[in-house]
Amino acid sequence: MRVATSRTGTRRGRAYRSQLSQLADLLRAQGGGVLITVDEVHCKGLRELGTTIQHAFREQRNVAFVGAGLPSAVEELLSDEVSTFLRRADRRHLRTVSPDEVAEALAMPIRTAGRDVTPDDVDRDEAAQFE
Repeated sequence: MRVATSRTGTRRGRAYRSQLSQLADLLRAQGGGVLITVDEVHCKGLRELGTTIQHAFREQRNVAFVGAGLPSAVEELLSDEVSTFLRRADRRHLRTVSPDEVAEALAMPIRTAGRDVTPDDVDRDEAAQFE
């Protein structure tokens, strides 16, 4: 879903809310719900999405939100008056992952599938790029 922040935002916001409500109702009938994920969370551009999600929460729809971002960006978003639902959210601070941990995370599913993987297959220097 692309969030618009133009003068037509109110109309688009209502459209997002209607679409999210319809989707949540359809999935609830099948025992499911909607998970909305946003990477690189920051205040700019999330106002309408936040309002839409907040309405869904108030209406007790099966909607969940997961966002990730730098601590300073998350704090800025939390200070916005529209994002009150985020202030009640369960926040997790992730630590830095070492190259060895990245290499193991890449190798584990291969081993779980019954295949062998060598250290050369999972190059720790390559894994260090994700640090």
